[in-house]
Amino acid sequence: MQLVIHRQRLGLWTLVSLVVLISGCATAPDIPDAPGTGEPGTSEPGTSDAQPRPAAVIAQLPADDLFYGAALGATKAIEAYLERSDVITSEGGSDPRRMASLVTPQWYPKEEEGFARFTAAQERTLGQTTVDGLQVQLARQVPGGGLDIGVIACVDATKVLVLGLEDGDPPAEVLQWQGEWESFDGTAEEWEVIEGFWATTSARWGQRNAVVFWLVGENTDELLVDHTEQWWGISRC
Repeated sequence: MQLVIHRQRLGLWTLVSLVVLISGCATAPDIPDAPGTGEPGTSEPGTSDAQPRPAAVIAQLPADDLFYGAALGATKAIEAYLERSDVITSEGGSDPRRMASLVTPQWYPKEEEGFARFTAAQERTLGQTTVDGLQVQLARQVPGGGLDIGVIACVDATKVLVLGLEDGDPPAEVLQWQGEWESFDGTAEEWEVIEGFWATTSARWGQRNAVVFWLVGENTDELLVDHTEQWWGISRC
């Protein structure tokens, strides 16, 4: 079932910096295999799936394959977008112009606003944001050429630590056991290190969030993020 999604001008890192996030996401089904290939369309980042990612679709696609190609292209574009965002926030939001090649000119000012929040707060991030559970909600060829694609995906920042710009990195134990507190089976000394860190810091972990991405491009290998918005409706996240 297609969900009705409306565009709202709200930058992804504005959402993260304000910690206005949806938690408790679950994994969405994998993208189905490409016809006749037997290869998965995508795998969840951070898993042990060693199968190679299929090459992005670079040509105009037949109607039957448009959603499949849109899923591949959107995954590639969003992963690049999140990776670049992580680099910039890890440096306190400096030099946001590095995002310009991954987003449309119309959306870029929102990226600047989001990164400016990190600069103003004197904060940085440590860790990698991932995306999974991507579902294509809209994929259409625009009259005159080009594609307009809308997807909902789970953006997972639970392994990303937000801390002061001048703060040192946390002990390795803090990073090692993030998200696994209930199943902690380390040593008492490791637990003391972890407790000691959290007793003396204002650092915080990111969360898992359902996000709508709109992307545009001449084909599925040249997609740019046109804008993002948090998804507040029902999702697989």
